Amino acid sequence: MSVFLSIYSITAATASTDPSCSENLKTWCVLALICCLFHGIFALYYFFLFVKLGQEKGLIAVNMQHEAREIFCYDPWTAIYILIYIFSFVWGIIGTGYASDEKTCTGSDLKKGVESISVFLIVYGACTPIVIMFGIFINQVRVGLQATIPASPMLLSQVMNLVSYLLLRVLFVGICQES
Repeated sequence: MSVFLSIYSITAATASTDPSCSENLKTWCVLALICCLFHGIFALYYFFLFVKLGQEKGLIAVNMQHEAREIFCYDPWTAIYILIYIFSFVWGIIGTGYASDEKTCTGSDLKKGVESISVFLIVYGACTPIVIMFGIFINQVRVGLQATIPASPMLLSQVMNLVSYLLLRVLFVGICQES
């Protein structure tokens, strides 16, 4: 998602040659691009951090909830990313304000880009903790099943696929019924 937002930020910042657009919109796009690049870098950092953790301890022995808490509380890079994450969320809110206040630049690609990217940054900021908590929950279910079912890895894989399917189905059915 951060790659998509980065490309979209570059496109929005360079697409408009309309001189009536304020410089704030272009500046906003540049800072949004930097935020998106940081999101991508930290996504790779956490991916490789957990891959390394899985290789060192083995996937069965890893308690992801405990490891996530340790990383969240004691990793200095995570502290930096939390600040970037909060800034990115606030920057998305500021972007909606910039776009709605821009009256001279109506219909320009730059204004539409700022509107879209700011909404994406807000959604990213709101949904990321939910996705992380859901991933930790699924991992806890997997660890619990591994502890209680002394079965083959193939059976365990099938049970986990079924549990994931049922949880996602309940989530999406609930969301679709609300709208």
